[in-house]
Amino acid sequence: DHLWDSKIPGVSRWYEPQNVEHVLWLKKELPASGVIDGIQVLFGCETDFTYENKLCLAEENMDHFDFILVPHSHTHMGVIVPKEQIADSPSHAKYLMSSFLALVNHPLSHRITSIAHPFIPGTNHAICDEVQSYIPDSYFREAFQAAKEKGIAIEVNGSCFIARSEENLRNCEYRRIYSIAKECGCKFTYGSDNHSCLSDRKLPIIEQFLSYCNIDDADFLRVEDFKRR
Repeated sequence: DHLWDSKIPGVSRWYEPQNVEHVLWLKKELPASGVIDGIQVLFGCETDFTYENKLCLAEENMDHFDFILVPHSHTHMGVIVPKEQIADSPSHAKYLMSSFLALVNHPLSHRITSIAHPFIPGTNHAICDEVQSYIPDSYFREAFQAAKEKGIAIEVNGSCFIARSEENLRNCEYRRIYSIAKECGCKFTYGSDNHSCLSDRKLPIIEQFLSYCNIDDADFLRVEDFKRR
């Protein structure tokens, strides 16, 4: 679930009820073994990261979670970044560049499992390619090499691909971005970002995209890797 720890100041009205206590209520619904119908269920959260380099989960509460996802790109939220900092595509790209590396270099980055939906300009998927086109390959190599060295995975986010055609997937900026992440040796996680159990995530399209980037099963993070964090 989305989470903003009440120990971290500056919470928005939308985030305020989504605190640690609220999210842990879900954990109480799991059996003690964490196994349901033979499937091991791991418990995690998606917290947040602001323009002030504020990680929105206190270190003392991190041990409640098997994994921790953190985005740097919730730019549709004023509490994450003031609108004047992302007034046009070049400035939006500049913010995404600075916030990614700020997150990777945060003092608690060793507790982060994966960066959720990296380099996405908020919820405005229509401007993704334009914004991302302002970020050079050289930056992506620097950023993904840094993530690899810190052991932070890169999320393949289902909601970012479901409206794209196969032709678009061949030529979109995402292909450039994730291909560079693969070349840098990053590990990946997959997240549906599914806000409804009724949504069609179009997994065949996502699998096709991964093939364009030469990302296969061996490139995905293993449970034994991230549970050490």
